[in-house]
Amino acid sequence: MQPVLIEIDSGTGNIDDTSWYQSALVLLPDAYFAARVIEFRETKKIPAPPEFQLQPHLTVLFLGNHRGSTLKKIYASLRPELYFTFPLVADEIAFFSDGYNISNIHFKVKQEDALLRKHLQAVQAYNKTSLPLQTRFHSADFKPHVTIFDQICLPEKAFSRSEWAFSPVVFNIERAVYFLKPVSPFTG
Repeated sequence: MQPVLIEIDSGTGNIDDTSWYQSALVLLPDAYFAARVIEFRETKKIPAPPEFQLQPHLTVLFLGNHRGSTLKKIYASLRPELYFTFPLVADEIAFFSDGYNISNIHFKVKQEDALLRKHLQAVQAYNKTSLPLQTRFHSADFKPHVTIFDQICLPEKAFSRSEWAFSPVVFNIERAVYFLKPVSPFTG
């Protein structure tokens, strides 16, 4: 199931207090760069489960799985940290792997000071909720990227950087939103 977008200023009225959700604070890139991501997906033809090929975005902070009532409190704590007005640069294609198989191919986003500051502000605001972070990719391990393919299994030796060459792209942030997906409290 694809996550829904929750606009930052729209409130949380559609979130049921007793249901469980997975959520993340994300930045949506401008239409031109989003189209580039979709174009890469269409031309590279890597087998990938469609339910994991989300709208192009940059995750500022994965918020984890929470009841709706808890998520509303988290959203309230993050509210001041949600305004992004700086351009970003996608400067190379990279991937996450286990050393043998690639699970995620993405545009690596140059770590600008402004982006890192926003990420750290979001982590600090989240920490005020006294809930443990449910991701290891925060603070010093923050790896800003815009995913092209996710939840794949491609042998590293089959990946050719020359086939994925592109010129660095400067892009703007269209807006910050939350991704929200209902989940089971038992399976995530």
